[in-house]
Amino acid sequence: MNSHPSNPPDLFAALSLVFAKPEANQVCHDPVNPLLSALGVAANEEWRTKNHFQDLFNRLWDGLTQMNSISPEKAFHDLEVEFARLFLVPSNTRIMPYEHSITGKSPALLAASLQASYQEYGLSVTTIEKDLPDHISTQLEFVARILGTDDVKIARSFVQDHLGAFGRAFAAGVLEKTQCPLYEVAANTLIQLLSMDYLNLETNTNCIEC
Repeated sequence: MNSHPSNPPDLFAALSLVFAKPEANQVCHDPVNPLLSALGVAANEEWRTKNHFQDLFNRLWDGLTQMNSISPEKAFHDLEVEFARLFLVPSNTRIMPYEHSITGKSPALLAASLQASYQEYGLSVTTIEKDLPDHISTQLEFVARILGTDDVKIARSFVQDHLGAFGRAFAAGVLEKTQCPLYEVAANTLIQLLSMDYLNLETNTNCIEC
């Protein structure tokens, strides 16, 4: 396995976009679809987990085919509805995409800590247009930025302290409640990324079967 795989920044960045807001390119079959493209590259990397990414790529492709069976316009509309149902509209199906909501940490203390980390790497919530600093999308974008500088040690520390503390629970909630192939594949991809050996997130962690 390549000890410093090149694609995780792309996958983290793609997931950040998926969990930020619906975009028309997220239901496309071509390279402008960020998650489909990143999974395709990951499936061809020499990682121990490449077969899992190939499976996720295939599942997303098949899901997008099903979603677009009527029309791309209908597929995008359905994506917007599902995003609102999962993350915006108060109900028993809503999943709060915030670290403080899942871990019970103080939102104010989290905001101060996260903002300091973001500023060190030139990232701010206002420039990336994602609301609270502990939003899953913001944290994913930050990890992508750190990994893009090849600073795996800092990325590992941030994931252990923040994204890893709630990312799996968030993904599990999405898997339980989603009716959309895009969000099902995105949640499984997040679980896979948080279990990769090179991030050393857990002792003796085995690859999660997606």
